[in-house]
Amino acid sequence: MRVARGPFEGHFGLYDGQAPHERIFVLLSLLGTQIRTEMAEADVVRRPSVERALIAIPDADYSFIVAAARQLHPTMRETFATRVHAALQDIHEPGPGDVDRVVRAALKGIWEPVVDTAPPRWSRTRTSGKAAA
Repeated sequence: MRVARGPFEGHFGLYDGQAPHERIFVLLSLLGTQIRTEMAEADVVRRPSVERALIAIPDADYSFIVAAARQLHPTMRETFATRVHAALQDIHEPGPGDVDRVVRAALKGIWEPVVDTAPPRWSRTRTSGKAAA
């Protein structure tokens, strides 16, 4: 689910239970940790196509997915999340490396790495500082 209003607007989270008075608990990944927060149910947008089935993955893999999504423009994050979910849903029990392969495949076409064209700061060739004779 995506937070549509409030201080966490634009962040993606996981539904973590019902709270009283039309509020819900949502797990958000912030500053490298998962935070459980309570918010109005109207403040989140649920995507039925993405929430068909829950997929259990280790915290480290979830953090990897969130870190990859943060590199994208906010308008591309939903496409990325949908691709990741669809691919992981086809894997019965995601194992080591499965999430990495899924994330890399989901990023194709929507993210290109930045190529650093600056010359290296330190040269590996030796220069003595003496002029050639």
